[in-house]
Amino acid sequence: MSDLEGGIELILAGDDDGRHRLLELHNRRPLSVTRLLTGLAADAALARVPLLWSVCAKAQSAAAGAALAAAQGRALPDGLGARVLGERLVEHVWRLALDWTGRLGLEPQPALVWAVRDAVRAGEPLPKPVLKALGACFGQLLETLAARGLSGIGARSAWRPLPARPDWPALEAALGAAPAEAAAFVLHPLCAGQPAETGPLVRQAASPVVARALERSGPCVATRLLALWMELRADWGRVQRGTGAAALLRAHSPRPGVGLAQVECARGTLTHRVALDGPLVTGWRVLAPTEWNFHPRGPLADAIATLPAQSDADATRAAETLAAALDPCVRIALRMTADA
Repeated sequence: MSDLEGGIELILAGDDDGRHRLLELHNRRPLSVTRLLTGLAADAALARVPLLWSVCAKAQSAAAGAALAAAQGRALPDGLGARVLGERLVEHVWRLALDWTGRLGLEPQPALVWAVRDAVRAGEPLPKPVLKALGACFGQLLETLAARGLSGIGARSAWRPLPARPDWPALEAALGAAPAEAAAFVLHPLCAGQPAETGPLVRQAASPVVARALERSGPCVATRLLALWMELRADWGRVQRGTGAAALLRAHSPRPGVGLAQVECARGTLTHRVALDGPLVTGWRVLAPTEWNFHPRGPLADAIATLPAQSDADATRAAETLAAALDPCVRIALRMTADA
């Protein structure tokens, strides 16, 4: 992970009765890094994008390429959706086989990640035994979460999904505003005046399995992990069939020289807005899933507010698990303080 990508600091406050809440959330991601693209020729800026964002680099490049194409009035380049889909599948496998196993003290399974990554890169059929092994890994993760009392945390939290269809006029108004206003929106984005969530849970909410889990258990950690698993399985099928990738990407031009694009990457909806003056970039804004999911009044804050009365150590562990379930693209630092 690049130092350019920064991190997020969470400060929890504990009350005398053992209740906890998110007191402060400091987003230290250098969101103005897009200034490094301003003044460049479009092709040069596009080549620099994966150097600035190493996490989900293919999705970042796809969103950038689609936004530039829209701004220039061109058709979208071929193969963008397929690259996003392959990367998203590998990211999901990584999450289960390495991130969550490591978090819960289970045996990491890097061979599963490398097998899927290598097959995607080579355009070869995905190895069937790997999916079976991933299913066993997923089951073990759910059992471990339940045994440690972590699977149900966040069940009673509010859930406001980001709409699947982009509101292009609202996005253009927010991201194309004066620099200070646009930067404020990128830091703390709102949808129809409210924080919103994006990611696998939102995308899989209509699937029967996830819909039943949401109705029964709410947006708890186990439901979020289930959504991740269901999306992994669906993406596995898409990669095997070679279909469905185009739906992961959309683009729009509100006027000549301006392009907006959204990509459904591993962590949620990624948005790029590009403004051109002839061949040169005059403005570039990026709104990542992390800014939606880690809004100070967003899903993490809502979920932490539902934590039962418990010790500082238990609340810290629960908050860390909740943050992991929302899958930030940067490091998370959490500390506890006395209630102010």
